[in-house]
Amino acid sequence: MTNNKQQTAMQEHIAWLKKQLQQCIDDGYSSSWIYAYQLAIDNAESMLDVEKKQIKEAVWRNLPIEDGVTTAVQKAEQYYNETYGGGEQ
Repeated sequence: MTNNKQQTAMQEHIAWLKKQLQQCIDDGYSSSWIYAYQLAIDNAESMLDVEKKQIKEAVWRNLPIEDGVTTAVQKAEQYYNETYGGGEQ
């Protein structure tokens, strides 16, 4: 099955950090380098919910509220899930 979803900037950054971490492991870097990458990944992953909230808010603030705010918020959630996969990596 092909995944046609885009990645958010944070999702792309996490993927890059994970590749760099694997490269450090493969190249035998010291545990401090590995730990630093693991901390960076943990921090970036903790920001995914914040990023999702910001994207959804930007979407719903720019939707017409003819059908009410709840509908706009639901459409923003739908947009995020269809575009970025609901935060899945």
